[in-house]
Amino acid sequence: MYTFSSATFFDVILPPIIYNAGFNMQRKRFFVELGNQLLFGLFVTLLCFVIYSLLGSLTLAFFDVKMIKYVNSEYESAYVLPVQMSNIKLLIFAALLCSSDTVAAVSIVDFKSQPKLFSCILGEGVFNDIVAITLYISIVSLQGKEFSLDTLWLLTEQFVIVGLISILIGALFGFMSTLAFKSLRFLTRKVIVETFLMFATGMLSYFTASCIEIKGISMSGIISLLSCGIIQAHYCWYNLSPQG
Repeated sequence: MYTFSSATFFDVILPPIIYNAGFNMQRKRFFVELGNQLLFGLFVTLLCFVIYSLLGSLTLAFFDVKMIKYVNSEYESAYVLPVQMSNIKLLIFAALLCSSDTVAAVSIVDFKSQPKLFSCILGEGVFNDIVAITLYISIVSLQGKEFSLDTLWLLTEQFVIVGLISILIGALFGFMSTLAFKSLRFLTRKVIVETFLMFATGMLSYFTASCIEIKGISMSGIISLLSCGIIQAHYCWYNLSPQG
């Protein structure tokens, strides 16, 4: 039986999608609406994470939650399983619920007729994905440890480390590639070569961030690739504009 490999998705299918999202972003409007995007994408996502975690913990503590598991498709025999989750697994589940999909909303909003709404929805989706991914990576690294007040501080520390370091890695590769294209003009003589080198640099930032571990936690290649794509797109826009 054929089984789909997760490595195929994360190493082949996902990177071009993330790179395209960062490279084709409406950058000028994106930064104009940065405040609204941070409000909905960062603070609201963290608020939802806290609410989901508290509600999940209270539900499991005060209600007899059970799951019906059927042995076969005819429902001939079944047994009841009580839902039992540790605090760390509950936080992982809450982090997954925080990731909202804005693809459908963006597809029905026209940028030309409603630029502010389009930018807010797109930016909220970008920051929401970044926060949700960072939360998930940080919490997964805490599996096997007992939950306490120190765990919350450790989670906050790892959240900041993953987010900042991943963005810095992407920014580093983005600035390095743009500096190389600006200094070594022979790299830009052919569009195909320039496009390949830009995408290859983005992929290099993706795999570099995924291979780097700080305090036992891996950095996010998705965040790094997205940051690299935004910087490279700004370089292309500047070169194609009249002032460039």
